[in-house]
Amino acid sequence: MGPFPPSATRLRNRQFGGIVSHVASGTGPSIAAGDLNTSMWSSSYVSLLRDSGLKDSRRGFGILPTWLTRRPIVALVPQDYCLVSLEFVVNNCIIGAAFGSDHLALIVDLSMPRTKSRTTPE
Repeated sequence: MGPFPPSATRLRNRQFGGIVSHVASGTGPSIAAGDLNTSMWSSSYVSLLRDSGLKDSRRGFGILPTWLTRRPIVALVPQDYCLVSLEFVVNNCIIGAAFGSDHLALIVDLSMPRTKSRTTPE
């Protein structure tokens, strides 16, 4: 059993469904960022990535744990995420220094390459 009651887990999973629905609506490039209250190894998280088509900005930069900095023994795990649609390029992804929270900041440098429009002269 996880650290949250089943009702909180159900609510989080409904929110994941909202992310999937938003991305599927095709309204444009998408970013979902924040504390998702899940690990990158959970089946809910794996389903979120698969169903949304978003990519984890950590990919290629390491696990980058961000949570549980206020314990006698620091046991950091990833809890904070920046998920992006395929239009984005992740140039860098690092964690920041402790700043008084029980989470570390996830700092992500993104870019979106320009693409030629059909009306742009060659």
